[in-house]
Amino acid sequence: MSAQRARQVRKKPAARRNASAETAAREAAEHFRRLGAGSFQPQLRGITGICQINIEGAGAWRAATNDGVLTLAEAQANALPSDIDTVVSCTAENFVRLLRHEGNLNIHSALLQGLVAVSGDVVIAAALLRSTMVESDRFHF
Repeated sequence: MSAQRARQVRKKPAARRNASAETAAREAAEHFRRLGAGSFQPQLRGITGICQINIEGAGAWRAATNDGVLTLAEAQANALPSDIDTVVSCTAENFVRLLRHEGNLNIHSALLQGLVAVSGDVVIAAALLRSTMVESDRFHF
């Protein structure tokens, strides 16, 4: 195989990664748009807090719960108001892996593997992420 052909072969996986990153970003953003706001989540009963979810390449969302009522809104990734209890950050690819439960990946294993970073109240972050992932079970991607 010529050196030029070898370079072309090596370039293809990078192109696929970029395409999959863009697809993952669109899928993550669509997931939050689909969830909407004001839904009651029984698993959040008794929990009150605000979490900012920053998904690299897809945007940022503010998830708030007040005794089981979940409210979602788009947020600015760099703007962190003082009322936020926790911040969750991950790549769009890892977020989509969580949505799809690829390789039996769940919130806890993603945290332990360093695929998701949390600063602040981990209990609120885990509860809010679990509640937003439950909705994804209805939508098989």
